[in-house]
Formats: sequence, structure tokens, C-alpha cells
Amino acid sequence: MRNLHPDFKKLCNEDDIAPVRLVELDMLPNPFYLWDGIGNLRYAGKVYQGLGHLSSIEPIKETTSIQSEQVSLELTCLNHVESFSDIRNHTYQNRTATIHYGFLSQSKNEIIGVEESAFIGRMDSLTVPTSSEGSRIKIIVTNEMSILKKSWNKFQTDSDHQSQYPGDTSRRFIPAIQDLEIRL
Repeated sequence: MRNLHPDFKKLCNEDDIAPVRLVELDMLPNPFYLWDGIGNLRYAGKVYQGLGHLSSIEPIKETTSIQSEQVSLELTCLNHVESFSDIRNHTYQNRTATIHYGFLSQSKNEIIGVEESAFIGRMDSLTVPTSSEGSRIKIIVTNEMSILKKSWNKFQTDSDHQSQYPGDTSRRFIPAIQDLEIRL
């Protein structure tokens, strides 16, 4: 885990300060801004709707290697959040989800420090289990490295290149040279 900024360490010891989690879900037709408190919270020109608590966010893994990682968000108590009841009708796949950690001044009810972003990724899957306990959703978010695992189904042929760059003739010789044997 990376080292905390000295200002964050200082804030952890303050009596009036509470840690908060902010989640941005860039869904269509409208994005959702959620936080793990009660009521609405304004930050950076956005209004975050309180869930009471965000139920759970898997620990965010940090690695020094280039690899795909994912985080699971489980959000509960969504009945009171506007337009969350029709979550199945929103476009979410491959849309951005951002998790921020920060601090809230409880006496002023305002954010006083936020890590730029603890995790940024793309929403991959969303499940809405039926439950007698109220609304609950689970969202899997993968980081940008997951795009490396994606199959593009494109080849370095002239026709594939022409579909993307009409009129470019740089790939027209590939069929002539692809079966040539190279001798050293």
C-alpha cells in the first residue's frame, strides 16, 4: 500500500473528522454520485447521494506489475436514491466508475480532503439479486489493464485497415509478403 500524505495522517487523528468513501458511476442516461453517509453531500460541483453506508468495497489491490485488477462494489439501501430503482435500464458496461477516499468535517458537513482517486476502472458486470431486505446491487469494476485481455478480432490485413482508414494504401502489400520465406 502506498504511503499516506502527511495531511491525511494528521486528519486521521482529528476528533471532528470522519473518513468517507465517494463513488462515481458514469451510467447512461444519468450518472450516479454516491457516498457512505446520510443525506446529500456537495463536492467538486457534484451532489453525492447518501446511502447510509456503501455496504462493501473489496480492498483495492496495488501492484508494481502491469496486470488487470478488479474491485467489487456492493451497494445497499438504494430504495431512497432517485432513479436507482430502474438500474437495469441504464447503460453501464464499459462506463467509468471511480472510487475516492476522503475526510469529512462533521461540524461543517463538508469534504476537507480527498485522495484524487483510489481506483478508476470500467464497469464490467452488474447483478441485482432479489432480496427481502431491500434493494442491493453488485458491480464489478476492472481497471484499464483489462483492455489488454480483450479480443479485438482484427487482423493486420488491408481490408481491416481500410475499414478504419479508408483510402490508406499502406497495407496493400501484406498479402504478397505474408507467405514469403525469410532466409538468413
